[in-house]
Amino acid sequence: MVGCKKILCYLLLLICLFGCRRERPGKEGILSVNDMKKVMWDMVQADEFAGSFVKKDSVLDLTKETNLLYQKVFALHKIDSARFFKSFYYYKQNPGHYKVLMDSLFALSNRERENRFYINKGVQTMKPQ
Repeated sequence: MVGCKKILCYLLLLICLFGCRRERPGKEGILSVNDMKKVMWDMVQADEFAGSFVKKDSVLDLTKETNLLYQKVFALHKIDSARFFKSFYYYKQNPGHYKVLMDSLFALSNRERENRFYINKGVQTMKPQ
């Protein structure tokens, strides 16, 4: 009787381990948090550029130009839009990983803002840590 309970427990454990197997960042074509953060940062930059400069040019189509900028970002990071959107969908479906990604992206934006501030003020080497 005790042997059957042990076998049943091991069987349930194995079912849980293999049944709960999901895609994880870095596997199955999902970008790691670090890579996804960099791609998203560049996409935000492209979006801001399009909104600030392309929008003012009445000859250019904002949507078309934004999509061209996004394609350049994908080429820069050596990915395609399908991989990006698969990764983005993964993160949106996994709140724990999505929070880590967003926190990482927020930290990157803060570092970039601080770096630009100190570079513009001419005290790049005096930046506090």
